[in-house]
Amino acid sequence: MNLERRRNTYSIASLVALIVVFIVCQCVLSGCKSKEDSGPSSDAAGELRLRLETDFSRSEYSLGETVVIRLYLKNTTDKDIVCAWQSKEEKIYTHYENNKPIVYRDTILFYKPVSKEKSFVTIKAGAERHFGTSEIGEETSKDGGKYFDKEGRWELKIIDFYDFTGERFGLNAWQGKLTSDVLSINILPRSAKTQEDKKQ
Repeated sequence: MNLERRRNTYSIASLVALIVVFIVCQCVLSGCKSKEDSGPSSDAAGELRLRLETDFSRSEYSLGETVVIRLYLKNTTDKDIVCAWQSKEEKIYTHYENNKPIVYRDTILFYKPVSKEKSFVTIKAGAERHFGTSEIGEETSKDGGKYFDKEGRWELKIIDFYDFTGERFGLNAWQGKLTSDVLSINILPRSAKTQEDKKQ
């Protein structure tokens, strides 16, 4: 009797072990993803897109001249999307000297949302919304303007992180990371007009 029970126990244990091995093999072959890997992504979801351009579509500035960009969010779905302001932003500047890229990184952290009206925006399906105008550069002038202090080609890429859920305001805000296209800017030698403005 005990021998028969032992045989049954071993049979059940062997069956369970085979099932576990089968599940593990299936997971490896199909590429199991952790919870961290399965988080929202702008590339995978295709929901929001970050676009930036220089003001008035400019791509050339004089040395010391304030550089202004405009930022847009585009909803590429057929549904309206609620979006909080970003939790973190990284501006990545690349300056090319003798075709060698020199990278500068500027990171900004933002405060948590303060209210439903001030901190969240609804972007209609298929619509693009201008959500910010910003001055960029490695240096700041006396009047507060941002500029690049080296002549030549600069490239700018912006990465925005959206972590605020809006739950405490009764909202289900979009979460993810948006990476802009690369914006290329040429910084030319200081113009005569810029030199006069600096003297005054």
